[in-house]
Parts: sequence; structure tokens; C-alpha cells
Amino acid sequence: MKRGGARKGAGRKRGVKEPATLEREAVLRAYRQRVMGMADDLLNQQLLAAKAQYSLFKIIKKYPMKLNKKTKRKVKDKSQKLIHSNAILVKSEKEIENYLTGKYPVIDIDEEGVTYFPKMTREPNAVVLNQILDRTFGKAVAPVAFTDPEGNTIPEEKRKKSQDAIGSFLSNKKNGGNQDTKDTK
Repeated sequence: MKRGGARKGAGRKRGVKEPATLEREAVLRAYRQRVMGMADDLLNQQLLAAKAQYSLFKIIKKYPMKLNKKTKRKVKDKSQKLIHSNAILVKSEKEIENYLTGKYPVIDIDEEGVTYFPKMTREPNAVVLNQILDRTFGKAVAPVAFTDPEGNTIPEEKRKKSQDAIGSFLSNKKNGGNQDTKDTK
């Protein structure tokens, strides 16, 4: 009887997976199902992160008031400079809708009234945007340069020889064989 080495009929049969592998695959299936159930929500969150976010602000400008000595009432003092409020975030949906539909007149910053202006409050995320585009349309083709470390172009015949060697190596690996390894004693 032989000592050591592979024995005929020993080991796991071909195509039969280890229990740990089966358990890992079951967990992965459950994980994928859970993620697929949330696919719409996840995509919406990614799209939201990819796009810039704008908020609408307004500045209220008015003249200071002064007391009219004759009428004893407060009136606008147009001889003074306009008083500008700090930028105020617009939260009213109706006010935002009116701005977007053009119902408010455009008032110059030097005129009395309310000036509205949109401001980017969150930059677009280019990394997330590229991920979405890559998943949707596939990755963009990247050109491969055939150069040596010094930057010189590799001749066509050497490229072909290298491609053949890589193809041969990969086909041997696929078939389970490894013809390149030799016993050295």
C-alpha cells in the first residue's frame, strides 16, 4: 500500500460543495433578495446623492422709517440707504412655487422689495454619478497602451506573442491543468 499522496476515490466528490460553502451561498442569496427588495429606494438615494441640491433664499430690502413731524406717522426715509436683511431660507412651498413659475417680479438688489435667489447647498457627487452611469450603460472603454516601461511602443509581433502566451496560460488554468510547473529536484 502506498504511503502519502493522493488516493483514488478519496476526498469530496466532484460537484459536491462543503457545508460551509452552502451556508455562505444561502446567506448571500438572502442578502441579495433583501437588497433587491430595496432596489428602488437605494437607487433613489444614490440619485439624490449624485445630484446637486439647491435651496431658495430671499433678501428683504426696505428703507428705514422716520417720524413725519406733521402727521406724526412713520414714513419711509428714501434719503437713507436700503436696509438689507440677512439671507432667509424660503421654506414655504407656495412661495417656492410662485418663484419657480415667475409670479414674483425680478427686483434688483438696489431696489426696495424682496430679491429671491437659488443657491447650491450641496455639491453633486461625481463618484456616485459615475457609479450609476457605469451600472446603467457599462463602463466606458479605456484605451490600453502597449508600451514598455520607458514608454516606447512594443512591436506588433511581440504583442501577438505575449497575447498568445497569456491565452494559452488561461486556457490551461480553465481546463484544470498546469503545464508550466515542473518538478525540480
